[in-house]
Amino acid sequence: MATAATASEALRQVRDGMDFSAPKSVLKIRAERAVVRARGWPYSSAENVAHCDLWQQIWLAKLRGETRPRLDPKIWDWPKVHTSEWGKVREDFLRNLGDALAIASAEPFVHRMKSDEDAVKTLLEIAVHDAYHIGQCVLLKRLLE
Repeated sequence: MATAATASEALRQVRDGMDFSAPKSVLKIRAERAVVRARGWPYSSAENVAHCDLWQQIWLAKLRGETRPRLDPKIWDWPKVHTSEWGKVREDFLRNLGDALAIASAEPFVHRMKSDEDAVKTLLEIAVHDAYHIGQCVLLKRLLE
């Protein structure tokens, strides 16, 4: 079984960009560029990050025992992002990634889920999902160059 330390290390590697670019540097994109959809792509970098952060919020709410954010049935989990919203979307994503790492790294390991195993699994979901979508952002940036 994976441990909180395993989840902490996975999240740290995502945050710090071990073997790939760190999200903080990948997401240094001007708002005008972040909201552009590359030809043939269903979403922009900003929409990709908003989607990823929505799931971070859902998983963090489970870990904290809080009410999960409601999904808008019109957009489900791919929110549209306007230029004026990009800065907040980026900062929220980075803050929530940091919050997940803080939960995984805390001594003692505290959460509101049924078991440590469920909590670790949720933290690993955040790490894997974030890494996947940050990789997509790297590709989207390259497509727009």
